[in-house]
Parts: sequence; structure tokens; C-alpha cells
Amino acid sequence: MNIFEFNKNEIIKIELNDFKKRFDHELRYLEEYFELNKKMLIKRKWELDSCLSDDILNNPELEDTFRDFYLLDYIKIPCYFYNSAIVSLYSLLENNLNSLCEIIQTETNFVIGLNDLTGSNIIDKGRRFLIKIANIDFRKVDKEWIRITDYQKLRNLIVHNNSQIKNRETDFKLLSRFNGIKTYSVEKDFHISDIKVISDFLALIKKFISSLIDQIEERKFKKFITAQVPYPFDEDEKIELPF
Repeated sequence: MNIFEFNKNEIIKIELNDFKKRFDHELRYLEEYFELNKKMLIKRKWELDSCLSDDILNNPELEDTFRDFYLLDYIKIPCYFYNSAIVSLYSLLENNLNSLCEIIQTETNFVIGLNDLTGSNIIDKGRRFLIKIANIDFRKVDKEWIRITDYQKLRNLIVHNNSQIKNRETDFKLLSRFNGIKTYSVEKDFHISDIKVISDFLALIKKFISSLIDQIEERKFKKFITAQVPYPFDEDEKIELPF
């Protein structure tokens, strides 16, 4: 079945200069935001250390009590920041992956968009679009994609499970793949304890999106003539794509 018509004389290259500028700006804003918060967290820890030391000095017999009392102060505020950072970075990934797909669809006049594909979430749909529609070779970003799915599951545990461990076997296995996450078997919860979990995710997104940009800009696309597409679109039906 071939439901597409295209101008055989119009071969186009897709320039992503504007997209790259916006993406770079977003990365810089987040990097600056994370650095500011990192400095504030360090300052806050120094203040807590000082308060704890004073309390222990004045009441040495209550040292264990004070340490237990201060524990949540040490954990909670950083945890809120780290959790929100994971969610923000995941949104950055979703939005930019979606934008790349929209640019390709618009530039080529292709009638099938991200929402026409099956998938449980935006990044899954984006991957399917880039592979099936734009003929992008995801083998070149396979390592990054596998790691992204780890962060996707981590984000879901934070957002949907409130950082609670529901499935001991799978959740503990996932969390063990991150350096900088502490788990508590008794309380059945976890918290991010190292900003490296955040900075690694940011670097991963940058590398992943940059690799996709390179592939898109390297290849040539054929521009389509607007055509009618049967709805709903059946992905399992064989369609000839003139790429």
C-alpha cells in the first residue's frame, strides 16, 4: 500500500540551527539553575553541621538523639530539589524529542505525526517516529537510549510512587544502577543523595539529542504532496516510505 505522493524533483535538507540554539539555551539555563541550587545546598549543609555541633557540644549525652533529629533536615530539602530536577530534565527530553519530530513532519509535509503512532509515552512515540518515518538509525544511540529508559523508570518512581519502592526485586535492581541513590529496605523508600545523578542525566540528554540532530542534518528528505490518510492509521500495515 502506498498512500503517499511526493515531488520527485524536490529533495530537501533539514536545517536545525534554530532548534539547536533553543536547545543550547535550555541546557545553559538548567546548568546555571542546578549550580545555584548546588551552592545553596552546600551552604545549608554547613549551617546544619554548625547547629548540630553546637547542640552536641552543649548536650553531649544527647548526641544520638540530635543526630536522629537532624537526619531529616539533611535529607529532605536536597531530596525535593533532586526529584524536581529529574522531572524537569525528563520534560526537557520529551519536549525536544517531540519538537524534532514536528520539524521533520512540517518540513516534509508528512501526514503522519507523533500522535498517530502507538506508544505508552512521548519518548517511545518519538523513537518510533524517528525510526519508522524518518529512517533514523537508533543503533547509533543505543547505549544512550538504554540509559534514558533507566531514568524514565526512576522518574516514574518519583512521580507515580512518591519515591516509594513497590516492587522490591525490580525497583531495587533499577536503583542499584545509579551511584548516588540511597535505599531503605525497612521504610521501602529511597532518596537521591548526590547531584551527579542529575548532572549525568543532563549530559546524557545533551549527547542523545545532539546525535539525533547530526543524523537528521546529514540525510536528505523527499518533500511530500499533501495526501489523504485513512484513519485510524494502522502501523502494522505495510507502507512504502520513499525515503
